[in-house]
Amino acid sequence: MARFFQGLSDKEAGKHVSLQLPTSIGDAMNHITMHSYVLAACASVPRDGSKGK
Repeated sequence: MARFFQGLSDKEAGKHVSLQLPTSIGDAMNHITMHSYVLAACASVPRDGSKGK
């Protein structure tokens, strides 16, 4: 499993998923996908909480 995480292009996602201790490569891939979705959703929300114009 460690080799799988080392080869990822998104090092941050690999670090977070490796800490979750996935049981299989498929499980790890699902965690990576979920991490990218959450990261994209959080990036689209302004940090100060304002709605914007």
